[in-house]
Amino acid sequence: MNPVCAGPAPARASPEPLSLGRAQRARGLGFTNRPRVRDDVRPTDAAATEEWVADQPIDLETILGERFTVLSGYRAPGSRSTFDHVVVGPAGVFVVLRFDEVGRVRVSGERVTLNDESIVPIVQRARRQALAVQLLLADGLAELDLRVTPVVWVRRASLGLRRLASGVRLASARDLRRRVARAPSVLPATEARKLTLLAEGRLVPAQGLSA
Repeated sequence: MNPVCAGPAPARASPEPLSLGRAQRARGLGFTNRPRVRDDVRPTDAAATEEWVADQPIDLETILGERFTVLSGYRAPGSRSTFDHVVVGPAGVFVVLRFDEVGRVRVSGERVTLNDESIVPIVQRARRQALAVQLLLADGLAELDLRVTPVVWVRRASLGLRRLASGVRLASARDLRRRVARAPSVLPATEARKLTLLAEGRLVPAQGLSA
């Protein structure tokens, strides 16, 4: 018998493009080719950097939401040092120090650098301010066995994986949302309100007042 000669293989059909409905479902499940953009990873291109900075939340109220009270521009009585932000809410009490320099922040043990230059004094300042608020609100915090948490809000620089130095949290806007705004509640609303009133009564508005 003569062998049967196989004909040419049929051409493989190209995949059909996603229909509108399938494309929408794919986007809803996260199956798209568009890269995910993290708000704490700063781009290197100058134009992209400008756009990235403009997209960042400009105030803590926007980041944390209405459950938190943000007291900005206050100082302790007798002190010339101004707290950038004192925050009271369900997750506790925080002193948030703004850091607006541009570059790359790295943490190695107790050493914290911006573009290889030490910014340890910034971290130490956040610690001192948290201690000052702890002492100022000592009676109210002692009843709740609560400590003030120091945070450096890194607004314009990018952060590495390590973000804790000497007990101070270095945080992007994304970190603040995750670690503060969405953190487990340790303060009932009534206790948070009491601490807020206590802070408002004891902190001194920095602007327009002499030491």
